[in-house]
Amino acid sequence: MPTPNYALLVEQISTSLTAASMQNRVSASNIANRDSEAYVRLKVAFDQALGAAGEGPATAGLAGLQPPAGPRVVPDVSNPKVSLEEELLELSKNTMNYQAMAKALSRYFSIAEAIASGGRS
Repeated sequence: MPTPNYALLVEQISTSLTAASMQNRVSASNIANRDSEAYVRLKVAFDQALGAAGEGPATAGLAGLQPPAGPRVVPDVSNPKVSLEEELLELSKNTMNYQAMAKALSRYFSIAEAIASGGRS
């Protein structure tokens, strides 16, 4: 079994936290501007590398994963109108995901600290 690349795992979680934070800002902007006539709904987009990161060698462990490409904000031309209900639902779902990722990262660093200190406080 390949050895997991913990640095890459932390990088992926960090990138996911950045994307979740960006999504919250985009949702807030969409909500704030929903009544503006010329406003086009925004969305957070990822390069294809993020979707491909979960395929292939990753199923045998974390070895072989590539760092995900960074998120970016783009106009949502396929759905240019803002729906308040959809934005609030996305904001709620995204906030829960962000909290779960932050908790996982915090737990990882707590475990790493305990290992580094030999279990001493």
